[in-house]
Amino acid sequence: MAGNFLHIIILTGISIALYYSISKMTLRNSLLLLTSLLFYYMLEGEKIAILGIIILTSFFTGKLLHTTHYKKYILFSGIAINILLLLSHKYILSIYPYHKPSLPIGLSFYTLQSISYIIDMYRKKDETTYSFVETATFVAFFPKLLAGPLERIDTFIHELKKTHSYNGKRIFTAFKIILYAMTCKFVLADKIGMYVDGSLSDNSSLSAINILITAALFSFQIFFDFYAYSILAIGIARLYGIKLSYNFNYPYFSTSFYDFWKRWNITLTSWFRDYIYIPLGGNRVPTLRWAVNVMIVFVISGIWHGATFNFLLWGFLHGLFYITERSVYKHLPIYYKQNSLLKFLYSCIVFVLLSLLWLLFRVDNHLMLSTLSDRLFSAWWWNVNTTMILWLIAATSIILIFRKYRLYEKYIFQTKDNLLFIGKEICLINAMIILLLLLSTSGNSSFIYFKF
Repeated sequence: MAGNFLHIIILTGISIALYYSISKMTLRNSLLLLTSLLFYYMLEGEKIAILGIIILTSFFTGKLLHTTHYKKYILFSGIAINILLLLSHKYILSIYPYHKPSLPIGLSFYTLQSISYIIDMYRKKDETTYSFVETATFVAFFPKLLAGPLERIDTFIHELKKTHSYNGKRIFTAFKIILYAMTCKFVLADKIGMYVDGSLSDNSSLSAINILITAALFSFQIFFDFYAYSILAIGIARLYGIKLSYNFNYPYFSTSFYDFWKRWNITLTSWFRDYIYIPLGGNRVPTLRWAVNVMIVFVISGIWHGATFNFLLWGFLHGLFYITERSVYKHLPIYYKQNSLLKFLYSCIVFVLLSLLWLLFRVDNHLMLSTLSDRLFSAWWWNVNTTMILWLIAATSIILIFRKYRLYEKYIFQTKDNLLFIGKEICLINAMIILLLLLSTSGNSSFIYFKF
């Protein structure tokens, strides 16, 4: 893995140098596609064939949608090919007792990109089509290929068609974003993960309070891990002058489950909303049908994350909490809706429930889940793990500080020719480098969402 990582850095460096030495737009986009395919081949080898099938399906389905009268048949055929590839590799082959291949990294994400492309091409009232290079780059663009963010074809092609001249400030800002992402991943997510793994590996004396602490820590681990990848994708794309969508907006400051799903993995949530929830009727239907629509979306989301029962349960419970919350909220008096103390208390309850539900991502052993739930709802034991408490306080404090002062927006995502700004910027950069040198974990470390 370390060798591949070094090769990927070299590949990216060469690709960027060539990108800015080429002036013709079509050649630049071809270079981006070639870089993306080489990147995936370095990681997955022959499994690049699956990505190739997805790309070809997207392109030819898009073309046929504008050249035939059987648009619905073409639409369903293109979607079906994507779903069958996802089902066969993620679910069917994975449970076959004599053959359990590893899941191609990014399959869950680039199949969604392909499906969105096909549907958007079907919905187009004009005859706009995209070249093979544009379509393939949309599906396979390497910064977002493995875990998003999920983009829309028109927005992404608009970015591809911009004239991206070399800009030193933008390159410097991109490196700051990448450094910030590495700090979130290797210092925060992985370090917190060590304590989560230690806690769950020896659960013989795990108390109820320690289960709650472990759940809260895993909440921060999965946030910093996935957030780091999304920020890393934005940073690498910005090296080429391409802007990708933001995926997170302080999700753990949500005041409700409804609010949480507007802040967490924003591009995936909007994908499910636009391509499943709204076509089902959304909220423009009777209450019972609306509840069914919501539950369908959350159950599909759970199944999309994984084939085992714990993911199905995760989706079902999120749907149940969401439906219950929205149903109760409609009938609450205005006083309760506007009371700051009640809103704060409910936001705390939401965070605790979110954290407990995240454990379903981490613990897939039914016996262990049963043990944890029994402990959680049995006598309250107070043998608290103080080290884990300190990491929980540290993670909470970091998020609070960044939210209060918007540090990442001020000093990471932009650059100014201002001495005071530059001084603070240098301090922040050095702080991240020191943290990486002193606290980053060693060994192989993959992103959590690569598993999905």
